[in-house]
Amino acid sequence: RDLRMSRGLGDVYKRQLILFFQSGIEGVCNNWTTLYLGQTTSIPENRALIALTCMVAGLTVARLLLVVLFKKIKQETVLRTSLITAVIGFALLTFAPGFARAAVGMVLIGAGLASTFPVILSIIGSRYASLSGTAFSVALVIALIGQTLLNSLTGIISQGYSIVVYPYMMIASLLVMLLLFKRSLK
Repeated sequence: RDLRMSRGLGDVYKRQLILFFQSGIEGVCNNWTTLYLGQTTSIPENRALIALTCMVAGLTVARLLLVVLFKKIKQETVLRTSLITAVIGFALLTFAPGFARAAVGMVLIGAGLASTFPVILSIIGSRYASLSGTAFSVALVIALIGQTLLNSLTGIISQGYSIVVYPYMMIASLLVMLLLFKRSLK
């Protein structure tokens, strides 16, 4: 019983760490995308802001579509597919995008990030129903810490190297999320 409880807590921590990276990626996107596009492309600042808005639009539309998707597709499949979609979006940003490619990449990033909170909180809530309030609280604190730390880390690494590393850092974070999710399902 103690081993099962310990393993169960390990799984909840893995899921909460997924939210650490999720929230971090969302925060980094909002704070660093326009600088990245301004320094690595010829996209003017006002159009870079429009590209950033495309991420929010992708996130919003995808969250609305999740209501339908969750009725037809397992949430685990939706989350995996979503995170891969976000990786593709960041990959588009690395190929010296013009405005159209940046906008499409940002839509994919937003759409790809949309399912993480609903899926992870649903799993935490259903598997730990008697502790769901506590588990949600801890998950949200960890998510906020992720946003703060990933933003700071992006700034430090960008100063030490270049803002060019931004999409690669985000891809690496998404791959960590996929790995944590895979391990939390075992």
